[in-house]
Amino acid sequence: MTVDEAAGLSLLDEGMYPVELVEIKDIETGYGDGWRWIFDVLEEEEETLVSGITSQRMSEKSKSYGWASALLGKKPEIGDEIDLDELIGLRGNAELKTKELNDGTEVSNVVELKKLPKQKGKRKPEKEEEEEEEEGEPEKPKKRKSTGKSKKKPREEPEEEEEEEEWDE
Repeated sequence: MTVDEAAGLSLLDEGMYPVELVEIKDIETGYGDGWRWIFDVLEEEEETLVSGITSQRMSEKSKSYGWASALLGKKPEIGDEIDLDELIGLRGNAELKTKELNDGTEVSNVVELKKLPKQKGKRKPEKEEEEEEEEGEPEKPKKRKSTGKSKKKPREEPEEEEEEEEWDE
């Protein structure tokens, strides 16, 4: 993969990349006020910046709302305040497409941002672990989401039989 620098932005192969938001700049576009969202591509060894532009409109159908939702990992409710500064440092998956700038330079442009998939076996944040230890409650088994496929349930019958035998004696 070749990385070329242009105006501080990089050119990567088109596709999906894990990214971290590093800055949101106010800009003027031909359509009005906008935001330039600047991301660092996490798979690259050196800082590799890519960007995308959205309007400053934050509604359920706007790109800026979709991107904020992807970074937050949830859709904000209507009427919620979204502090753009709190989005800095959050991560998502960016779809990159090649875009030609006015001077003919090609850069990778973020065209869509999706939330990162949940990782299996992911550790709980330390704060939650500490709270559980303080409470002294045993750790509860994690609930599984239904996939529509039937799964075998753990057998509990032998344990019950052993208990019944103890009562019979």
